[in-house]
Amino acid sequence: RYKIIFLLVLIGGNKTELYIINYTCLMKVQLIFLCFSFINTLSFGQVSASDSTRKINFEGYVDLYYQYNFNQPADLKNSGRVFDTDHNNITISLIQAKISYQHKKYEAVVDLLFGPNADLANFGNANSSRFIKQAYLTYQLSPRLSVTAGQYSTHIGYEVVDAPQNFNYSLSYLFGTGPFYQTGIKADYQVNDRLSIMGGIINGWDQLSDFNDKKSLTAQIGLVPHDHVQIYFNWIGGDEYNGMSGFGDLKGSYTNLFDLVAQFQPHPKLHFGLNGAVGLFNTAYNAEVPELAFSHDAKWYGLSGYADYAFSDIFSLGLRTEYFKDKEGIRYYGPIEMRAFTLTGNIKAYQNLLYIKPEIRWDHETDYFIERTGIPTDDQVTVGLALIGKF
Repeated sequence: RYKIIFLLVLIGGNKTELYIINYTCLMKVQLIFLCFSFINTLSFGQVSASDSTRKINFEGYVDLYYQYNFNQPADLKNSGRVFDTDHNNITISLIQAKISYQHKKYEAVVDLLFGPNADLANFGNANSSRFIKQAYLTYQLSPRLSVTAGQYSTHIGYEVVDAPQNFNYSLSYLFGTGPFYQTGIKADYQVNDRLSIMGGIINGWDQLSDFNDKKSLTAQIGLVPHDHVQIYFNWIGGDEYNGMSGFGDLKGSYTNLFDLVAQFQPHPKLHFGLNGAVGLFNTAYNAEVPELAFSHDAKWYGLSGYADYAFSDIFSLGLRTEYFKDKEGIRYYGPIEMRAFTLTGNIKAYQNLLYIKPEIRWDHETDYFIERTGIPTDDQVTVGLALIGKF
């Protein structure tokens, strides 16, 4: 009998510990394993602050919900929704795992998304890449200028894919029109405390690999006119033909999306938000084809208003009102003129880790929704409860 000796060296902060474990086995070998924990002791969250220039963060969330639709649709699906599509079903929506590494001027981020809605959130990615929500590198060229390359979340819109960052659980129609992410390179420049600018070159809307021989451009201007006010002017534009975002298959079909996001917090407990967007599509088709929405010029636009108030450290209540119109049906909802109201409660069930969100929502559009009997109806009312756990 020979002994297998495990030497485990743990380096944590200024403390080094040596553990020797003897284990007898029948194998006639002697093995020595040296296991070093580099960059201090790794835990959930930030690494030990003994080296403030070197940090590893690991975080994520689990998101699930139950929702009841009073139309009782036969297919058990809610119309016009993005992620909260299931009726009368306890549903796991998304699971996120995000790892970031920072060292002085350098940062690397890997942000993975799993679950039934992950394919939709990352729908331009295929095969094993479909789990990638973000994967990018950032380098700080100067205290004011940074460059980012890879796949990163879009700058467009008020709401985001990750449920913990949104007050309302269900997502707006503006969010559903996209984009969700871009793949490319961008530069962010902080002009001063009140003004920031961003410019980038990307493969296109929601696409890991370029789907044509054209690149699209992105831009953002950020303003802080007051300590309690933030305003962002966003733009994305380019020739998006042959992509997965529904903008046609002919070269020269240009798409521009102009987006405004504003936030105002007059009181620590009271918060307001605004999101307005206008999308313009110019087709390369010489003649309109009735069954193809992208065979003629089109426009879509919408406006969403947000207000939430913290009644206590545990409970907040928020209202979203929205209007969205896409007469030509160039986006995913078909030709619609939608109005919707969403009232959401936010309960901090355990510290800042576990949230319970009861919600009621009303959507209205002529003959857009379907009742259980198959008859079209103008309204859809849902009530639901979401559970969001962070780690």
